[in-house]
Amino acid sequence: MWEQKYSQYFTVDIEEEKAKLLEKNRPPRKPLSPYIFFSQEKRKEIKAQKNLSAKQIMKMVSKHWQDVKENKDITEKYEYLSLRDRELYAILRKFWKKEKEDFPDKCNS
Repeated sequence: MWEQKYSQYFTVDIEEEKAKLLEKNRPPRKPLSPYIFFSQEKRKEIKAQKNLSAKQIMKMVSKHWQDVKENKDITEKYEYLSLRDRELYAILRKFWKKEKEDFPDKCNS
């Protein structure tokens, strides 16, 4: 169900991500939580509408999250994005560990 509804929000080329890991020579970043995906989207919306400080924007985002987090219709998109990000992290982490074992000089982290 989520795949059909939200797949356009999470488009990642795994091979491209693997190449970036090797280029940067760093392990993959940790997956993001649903709240972080929500805050990234809402921060952009609020910033476009109002001229506020970063602190004020984050207070508004936090308040809005508290108001909507019980509403599954709103939060399921962010839960889906977080789930997909965790899946991507697992794939990239496995790839990184294998690269590190196979080419220890190449991956110094």
